[in-house]
Amino acid sequence: MEFEQVELGEEGKRHKRQAAWKHLRKTLLYMLAGGVLTVLISFFIEGSSAINLDTIGGNLLMGALFGLFITNIPCARGRC
Repeated sequence: MEFEQVELGEEGKRHKRQAAWKHLRKTLLYMLAGGVLTVLISFFIEGSSAINLDTIGGNLLMGALFGLFITNIPCARGRC
């Protein structure tokens, strides 16, 4: 059996680039939302007097990593 080679050309490249850009935007949005959410949760749990710059930085980092994890696990991308 012989098969003809399919050439996608520019249309396939553009689609792939748009899909990658869409995934990047979703990842950044989830990272931002996770960071803000963890800061708000720690603000309500610890109170406003216990919040300092080190605590906020740690909470932002933890929330951003959680957002990154949520959008990049295989099941989130339909590869389960």
